[in-house]
Amino acid sequence: LVATAREVVRANWTCIDLGCGPGRIAGELARLGGRTIGLDSSAAMIRAADLILRQPKSFELALNLQLEKTALSTFKLKGWGLNNLQLIQGSADLVPIENCTTDFVCCANVLSRLSQPDRALREFHRILRSGGYLLLSNDYDWSKQYTEAQNWFDDVRDRLQPERWSICSTEDDVTYTAWLHGRKVVTAVNQIVLAQRR
Repeated sequence: LVATAREVVRANWTCIDLGCGPGRIAGELARLGGRTIGLDSSAAMIRAADLILRQPKSFELALNLQLEKTALSTFKLKGWGLNNLQLIQGSADLVPIENCTTDFVCCANVLSRLSQPDRALREFHRILRSGGYLLLSNDYDWSKQYTEAQNWFDDVRDRLQPERWSICSTEDDVTYTAWLHGRKVVTAVNQIVLAQRR
């Protein structure tokens, strides 16, 4: 995702990472030089991202995030020393950003955790400027805990209407480490889609 972002993002752009977690992608976007917003529904993740991304590079952090499904919850790392980002708590299906004010939206592994993923897709279109880019990563690991079955889908490209979006690239079956549990590494397969708002 970061490599794709580096290919399309320009230094003066406004970028948003929806579902930013502890801030890895938001931080990488901020390093590209523009204004960056990280949004997450979890106050704990926003606090972690704030600590990681804003502390000076000389500052060593020790975080205990109490993550679900993860044996590792205590991390030691250095701050990133960034000051061109804003971190806000909120939901990807009701983004507190004005219409047509964003150049790049990244949303990694969030759609299948929303009650109304189609509403989130409409929000992405609403906040992006014409010609702006949407980078989605999805594992389609739906659960009724988050999303009612009638809102599930197998391919986000089917939800990106051609009159609103142009598909730039797609990668299917991208393997990534989803979490660690004890000595067991759990992997998932994602689809990555880069689309441009018409």
